[in-house]
Amino acid sequence: MGNTLGLAPMGALPRRSPRREEPLPNPGSFDELHRLCKDVFPAQMEGVKLVVNKVLSSHFQVAHTVHMSALGLPGYHLHAAYAGDWQLSPTEVFPTVVGDMDSSGSLNAQVLLLLAERLRAKAVFQTQQAKFLTWQFDGEYRGDDYTATLTLGNPDLIGESVIMVAHFLQSLTHRLVLGGELVYHRRPGEEGAILTLAGKYSAVHWVATLNVGSGGAHASYYHRANEQVQVGVEFEANTRLQDTTFSFGYHLTLPQANMVFRGLVDSNWCVGAPSLITGATDSTVALASLWAEVTPEPAHTTVGASESGVLGPEPSPEPILLGDLWVPRAEWGQDHTLLRTEAATGAAAEAYHLPMLLWLWTRGEELRGMSG
Repeated sequence: MGNTLGLAPMGALPRRSPRREEPLPNPGSFDELHRLCKDVFPAQMEGVKLVVNKVLSSHFQVAHTVHMSALGLPGYHLHAAYAGDWQLSPTEVFPTVVGDMDSSGSLNAQVLLLLAERLRAKAVFQTQQAKFLTWQFDGEYRGDDYTATLTLGNPDLIGESVIMVAHFLQSLTHRLVLGGELVYHRRPGEEGAILTLAGKYSAVHWVATLNVGSGGAHASYYHRANEQVQVGVEFEANTRLQDTTFSFGYHLTLPQANMVFRGLVDSNWCVGAPSLITGATDSTVALASLWAEVTPEPAHTTVGASESGVLGPEPSPEPILLGDLWVPRAEWGQDHTLLRTEAATGAAAEAYHLPMLLWLWTRGEELRGMSG
């Protein structure tokens, strides 16, 4: 007898199931490419700031801010924010209306709308007393693996002037994102365009981002060592201003002690001492210090779409949506007042910031009773 080798029919062979690849994620907005690195750096402030934040309902919140500084006159800001019922993520709630008015009557306002499942719209207005400075309209479409944005800044049909900015980001892999920015500005006797290319690579514990264009370069590196320690490095070069800066910052969190330490140092010899934040149910105290040659900054900074710097005056960074002054959605509905004091030491503020901070902390209960 001989051994026989039989071949099974083709239909009887086991088939290898096709490999299923996960879809590429959406890259997010172009303006958020450097967000992780920027969040590591502490906010720079000179003087003493008192913020009383009141949650009136699950949709509405107001805040009162008093800022005293040796670099200028004391100022008062009234913040108001409204958030609707449509929450896509912990940081995205639609519709959202945010307004900030200071003691001189200047207003900064933002309106965010969700027109469709993938289409977002934003309007920004800024006035200086009774005069309009900036009006800006954004439209953003978020696809499965790409984001496209179109911005119109200060459109003036009569004066034939406009600033138009187009952004596009594409996820090539789960870690690599590439895109670009095109800024076109026109006014009588002047017309031009600026192109910027951008790339972002996200690893497990670090993120590297680079923007390069005719207006300059902006690079950042963010690294999360563990749940408590984060560091960030940032490099910016502006060809128009012939200026280059390098910054290093760190963020240390002690959750058991409910404390956060932050610090920074840059190439201009600006050193930000660690910030100490102690939080309780209804109060927060922040202490920050900054060592540098203090020079007053203009009331309105100039920004473009990211790197270009041609969009004109930027709205004041306060109020910060879903940030320091915005209570997370999960905490809404708690009828309590958040009291926060901030003090920073500069060349002129070093003598009085600590007594003022201690006084505000000891009188916290009384102040909260007055605000309620």
